[in-house]
Amino acid sequence: MLSEDAKDIEGYEGLYAITNDGRVYSHSRVNLRGRLIKGRWLKHNHNVNGYKYVCLYKDGAKKNILIHKLVASHFVSGFAEGLQVNHIDGDKYNNNHLNLEWVTPSGNISHSYGL
Repeated sequence: MLSEDAKDIEGYEGLYAITNDGRVYSHSRVNLRGRLIKGRWLKHNHNVNGYKYVCLYKDGAKKNILIHKLVASHFVSGFAEGLQVNHIDGDKYNNNHLNLEWVTPSGNISHSYGL
């Protein structure tokens, strides 16, 4: 069941939702072949750098999206062009909105060396 803290993912409204702790839900819908696809929580994958991502589909096109970027863009204020998402505790698996912040690229690198 979808929790109350979930928000529809921008660009995928009515298809997918993200929670403030990084869980991604696929809404029930009818696919391109006319079959009903029941809503469910998606499993995540890990990229070569160790970050969690999910595969989202829209109009037959697949896109891999990093979960920490989804959480930050929907639940963390302070976004500006050119900023990156930093994991405050250094744990790439901890995508809770309270553990994410927007920082400059140099601030992100400095933080990674300071851990």
